[in-house]
Amino acid sequence: MDEVFLKGFLIDGMVQRAGFRSKVKELAKAHRLRGFAQNLKNYDESVLVVCKGTAKEIKAFEEDLNGLLTDVDKTLKDRLKLERELSRTTDSLDAVQTSKGFDCRKALTLLERKKSILRKLGGYSVGQATYAVEKITPVQDLGTFQANIYAAGFGDGFKLIRDDEELAARLEEGIKALTRLESASADLKYAIIETDYAILAIKYGSLNDSFLKGFAKTEKPRNKK
Repeated sequence: MDEVFLKGFLIDGMVQRAGFRSKVKELAKAHRLRGFAQNLKNYDESVLVVCKGTAKEIKAFEEDLNGLLTDVDKTLKDRLKLERELSRTTDSLDAVQTSKGFDCRKALTLLERKKSILRKLGGYSVGQATYAVEKITPVQDLGTFQANIYAAGFGDGFKLIRDDEELAARLEEGIKALTRLESASADLKYAIIETDYAILAIKYGSLNDSFLKGFAKTEKPRNKK
């Protein structure tokens, strides 16, 4: 039978109040590890992860943990890149709309680009990947966290440790986050609809202008005597 080990990790960065521990739990369960993840009260910065399993299981878990953090950072960067692109496109669109000679074709191109970016942003939930990891430090001496380990215990699975104070704070934050999520989702949907209307207005407005100009040039039929 393989020997069982206990190993801990400290994850620093914006990793609290962001669903990070749930991600850790998913990985731990996938590797059949026991243990826990707990926010540390050091100005809301660190998460302590302690797991129990074979050397092979823990190594695989650590590799996946690093891979998850890389994915999270990439998600953040991708979303920020889209937000910057949206800002630049909006600025360009404003410049076109306020210029003396309105360029319909350029405005349509920018509006289509804006709609595409908004739809891509819609693929990211408001609360998704709002955490960013600065570093992962394997704990060399778990004795420092002996009280945490004793209080958590080791059952059959992997637990998320939350004290009463944290539960109360998370409940309040959850209500606020839900309100922000609903508001942001509504704003995003409205922005897409608004962009669609602007596209239609230019397309059909241009079409109508072309029709009227063409009609004006058409010679009136002469009455036959």
